[in-house]
Amino acid sequence: QLVNVSQNGAAGYDVVTPLTLDDGRVIVINRGFLPLAEALPSDLAGENVTVVGRVRVSDTKQFGEIDNSAQADLIEIQRIDLQILDDVIEGDVVEVSLDALETTPSDDPRLAPVAEPTLSSGPHLSYTVQWILFSICAIAAWALLVRRALHQKDSSAQPE
Repeated sequence: QLVNVSQNGAAGYDVVTPLTLDDGRVIVINRGFLPLAEALPSDLAGENVTVVGRVRVSDTKQFGEIDNSAQADLIEIQRIDLQILDDVIEGDVVEVSLDALETTPSDDPRLAPVAEPTLSSGPHLSYTVQWILFSICAIAAWALLVRRALHQKDSSAQPE
């Protein structure tokens, strides 16, 4: 399970399951979100399953994030890091994972679909404009202070 996840204001986890493909390779499936109070759903082991999903690239550890510990009994992960999961999952793990959108047979009804990724570039433009304005204000304030200091120096240098 993928821990420390929130969706629609609820804390919980994403249920992550490795599925073996017809050619023997393994793909990691994010089956959906469960609130913390819910128990893990059963695995889909032994069943032929068809999954329609959104392809995702491997997540990588960013500075300051907790490590996924590569242990044989790995139960909780911080991110879907396929290089680490390849070390603990039996079989050849493919280089992408899937966010399940639809499964046949249908999956546990308690699983909420994984939230769609945010495709906007965020508030970066407004932050850029904000910091440019702050910089202009700081430069203007500095120029006024220098001007005032020079004016005071000229005033004190003139004889009365």
